[in-house]
Amino acid sequence: MNYRMNATVAIGRHRLRESLIHPGYYISLTISLLVGYAFVAAFVRSIDSSGFNYHANPLYDFVGGVLSGAFGSTVLSRVFADGPFLFAMNVSFLPVLLYLAMTSVYRFGTEKSSGAIELLTYGPSDGTSYFLGSLAKDVLLSAAALLALFLFYCFAGIVDNIAVTPRLLEEVFLLFFSAIAIFAYGILVSSVTDSANSALALFLAGFVLLAVSLVGSYAIVGGYVRSLSAIAAWIVQWFSPFFYWSLGTRAAIAGEFGGFALGIIGLIVLVVAVLTASHFIIRSRGVRP
Repeated sequence: MNYRMNATVAIGRHRLRESLIHPGYYISLTISLLVGYAFVAAFVRSIDSSGFNYHANPLYDFVGGVLSGAFGSTVLSRVFADGPFLFAMNVSFLPVLLYLAMTSVYRFGTEKSSGAIELLTYGPSDGTSYFLGSLAKDVLLSAAALLALFLFYCFAGIVDNIAVTPRLLEEVFLLFFSAIAIFAYGILVSSVTDSANSALALFLAGFVLLAVSLVGSYAIVGGYVRSLSAIAAWIVQWFSPFFYWSLGTRAAIAGEFGGFALGIIGLIVLVVAVLTASHFIIRSRGVRP
């Protein structure tokens, strides 16, 4: 076990160094900050004498129309009850999350098909320490990005005189553990595929499926379509990071700490289960394509 931990730290340190000297991470973080700035600036311009009016700005008119049409006006009012920060935090973190997850999945598949991982396993390492090192890099960079976004929104709140509530910090924790769960699924997908392209395609398909299942569980539809979406969402939700993120977010908005903690615990259990499955898959299948 000690050799695996040492190998994980060494691989993670090397991966982190590579990411810090590559412009990709900084580009994705810059995009995230620009997206956050756009939502905050648009929110300020949407405030009139009656309060927040999402029809006053084209960006929020589009967002408000989509949210109210899919989930109803009640959900829309709850999302922006504490200003733009909760919604902006979730949307602006996506560029960094997808960049880290997709590059790790693609690299795992590339090095697996080229035999680079097999070469590492002949030394003081194995497939598990390889993916744990990659996961550690993604976790650290995600934490740095979330911290940068949180500080940016705190600064924006001071400048624009918008209150930053504790719910924003709770959302940061939910996004952090949700990101780890998504990275874990990337590892699982890479473990069961033999090429970079197939791993990336399967990961993106799974990401979309889990996101759609969450939308299907809340969307305002009726009749037979509603029944099918509800059944499918109920089955998939237990394996979805988005379900536990949604559970924690709704509890945080309502001020229910128990539900928020349950969402965090659910994400942690999901991460452990997915990583354990990845470990046994790699141990049984090996790292050869």
